[in-house]
Amino acid sequence: MVQALLGRLFQNSAKSQGQQEQAARALESDQSVILQFTRQKCSLCSAVRKEVEQVPQAHQVAVVTLDVDDINWLPEVTYYDIQQVPSFVLLNSRGKALCKSAPPKDKDSVMRSLASILARTERSV
Repeated sequence: MVQALLGRLFQNSAKSQGQQEQAARALESDQSVILQFTRQKCSLCSAVRKEVEQVPQAHQVAVVTLDVDDINWLPEVTYYDIQQVPSFVLLNSRGKALCKSAPPKDKDSVMRSLASILARTERSV
């Protein structure tokens, strides 16, 4: 699954070069990766965007954003059983999913789920 994700990151021209390189470096090193599943027209996704963008600078983790409306990410949406957005999945350095965020209710619940995932990354370092 991780190699397929990397392949799609590099094939999908809509993804920035920086995001592709960050994800590849993270998955090839001992760094964890958080997959953020989002949707462009999601107001809750927009509400947490700034906080999520600050995560890589504050923690030893890469964040890869996947738009659930982009058919390129359908395998990940299906594999990780993404029912609602925003959702987060924590991958360890070997690409194994360690945990998934709780279903989002409001901005506070999303931020609590993200904080719980980030705490898990710090315990696993």
